Amino acid sequence: MSLTLRVVLISIVLAVTHIALTLVVPETGFQSRTLFSLPFSIAAFDFVLIAAVWCLLQRGIVGPLEELSVHLRPAENRLDPLPEHLCRRGDEIGLLALNISQMIRRNRILDNERVQAENLLKQKEEAHRSLLQSMPGVVIRYDREGRHLFVSRDAEVATGISSSHMMGRTQRELGFPEPVCAQVDDAIRRVCENGAYFDTEFSLEGKQGWIIFEWRFLPEFDSDGAVESVLSIGRDVTELRRLEKDYEILFHEMPDGLALHEIIFDAREQPSDYRFLSVNPAFERLTGLKAHDILGKTVLEVLPGVEPHWVQAYGSVVVTGKPISFENYCAELDRHFKVRAFRPGRRQFGCIFSDITRYKRGEMERDRMRRDLNRRERELEFLLAGAGSVLDEEDFNRAAGRIFNKARDLIGAQSGYFSLLRAGGEENEMLLLESGGLPCSVDPSFPMPVQGLEREASETGCPVLDNDFMNGTWAAYLPSGHVNLKNVMFVPMRIQNKTAGVMGFANKPDGFTEDDLRMAESFGRLAALALQKSRAGGGLRGKEERYRTEPAPVMDGFLILDDRGFVLEANESYCRMSGYSEEELVGMYFGELDVAHTPRDTEARIRRVLDQGGDRFISRHRRKDGSLFAVYVNVRHRPMEGTRLVACLRDMGDCERA
Repeated sequence: MSLTLRVVLISIVLAVTHIALTLVVPETGFQSRTLFSLPFSIAAFDFVLIAAVWCLLQRGIVGPLEELSVHLRPAENRLDPLPEHLCRRGDEIGLLALNISQMIRRNRILDNERVQAENLLKQKEEAHRSLLQSMPGVVIRYDREGRHLFVSRDAEVATGISSSHMMGRTQRELGFPEPVCAQVDDAIRRVCENGAYFDTEFSLEGKQGWIIFEWRFLPEFDSDGAVESVLSIGRDVTELRRLEKDYEILFHEMPDGLALHEIIFDAREQPSDYRFLSVNPAFERLTGLKAHDILGKTVLEVLPGVEPHWVQAYGSVVVTGKPISFENYCAELDRHFKVRAFRPGRRQFGCIFSDITRYKRGEMERDRMRRDLNRRERELEFLLAGAGSVLDEEDFNRAAGRIFNKARDLIGAQSGYFSLLRAGGEENEMLLLESGGLPCSVDPSFPMPVQGLEREASETGCPVLDNDFMNGTWAAYLPSGHVNLKNVMFVPMRIQNKTAGVMGFANKPDGFTEDDLRMAESFGRLAALALQKSRAGGGLRGKEERYRTEPAPVMDGFLILDDRGFVLEANESYCRMSGYSEEELVGMYFGELDVAHTPRDTEARIRRVLDQGGDRFISRHRRKDGSLFAVYVNVRHRPMEGTRLVACLRDMGDCERA
């Protein structure tokens, strides 16, 4: 029997039973409404039970039914099972009581299960509501027509509209801007049609100004699998978008290069290469590499000659996560960079680097200049020591030995010699020979022929060098037992445009240079001065004694200065040297004539002369016509004549014009 037919029959039977109870036994006081006032689950007896009641009534059994009615009165809207004595009766009333008690118990169980299910449903709904309320961001549930079914507290804060006012209304009914309404409608339509989530982004004007929301719309399905409602979850990305915009501006405008790379590992999980993912304009400007040419390519594809240590350094950043900072030179680009590398994500590293090429080259230039200055100071120190040898030594051999040793030490040669040419210039007389600790069986007392490179230097008057001597043609001229010569340099000693002797140097560990030639030539001039002094038959010290009692020789200039350095007197020889008259020189400051030293240096030198009694040095003076000439200066303090300084000046030849 179908459920519909069963319900119809039960309804008919209930109606008939009600009429029967009312009409047949009104005098009994049985309250028929007792059955019909119960909940449907209790009042809707099974058809068999109702039929049993009808039969009992037909048979006139009313008393027992009246007793049943007393126990069937509900207390607090509920029925309790009938007493046991009624259920144990062996007649029809007992059977009816037993069935009614079983039905009551069964319905009580069903009611308890229903209550539990309702409570569980309420708990789940409350938990679901709490979850939606506690979710970060704005949560709104829409029906298919876009009406609000649920609104989170964050949505109220963002819009300034209470949830009670929003419930059951669409965006347009709430007065939202039309572009926002159109976007929401389109999103709901897409989700309902496709049954899949949809992401979008739009701006909304709230109490705090315009807010940018990132939205995700999700379908919610009914029991038949159709989209019943749409849940939207939005988050405020206003600050994120501002930061992204700031980053974009920084990325494009920052002066430093910025690049993002992906590290590539080989089969042994060792860093072997890296790929360009993103570069900023500064990177292009600093490196000359264009984004459209390198993005997606590896560094070995772009720069095949890149040094492996770059890949290894960046690989360590990716593996360890520790940022590094270093300076390095990229030979492929011929540039110096200061690099700061960090790990922004898995198997990725970013680089911020500055082009410090100009700074590094400036630093290298400063180092070079510092080395040059130190070298020139050392050269000057050795030259002054050599000049002191000329002045201090009366014997030429001793003077020549000191000059040669200073020159050899300065240049860094291990071996060498000093010789004078004999008449005719075909042979030389060896003054000293230094083998540098190497075996040498040549007797230096025998005259040696002037040949090979030595002859070339002697005849041309110019210094020469050969840094691969033993592999050249000149090695054949070496006498048997001579020291093995890796490299050589010969410097002529010239007097009145003629070669009077030769200084030879050999076996410099790193080879001779043009600077070595220049310095050796200066020492050759000092040796020539020493030889001239020796041949003149007296030293400079003897001449100084004569200067105190006799007028200065024609070849030397002579100035008398006060203790401040101003000229008091000048002899005719210095007037010829300088081109000034004595009247023009008197009253001039010595520093105006001496162009090789600053006024401060001149003042310091005058104080030294006053303290120590004298000083000697090589300098340059300026003539009246502006040309320069080198002078050897010997200054003495003469306190017996009223704190005066006597300067003897010897012309050493013209210099370049100022």
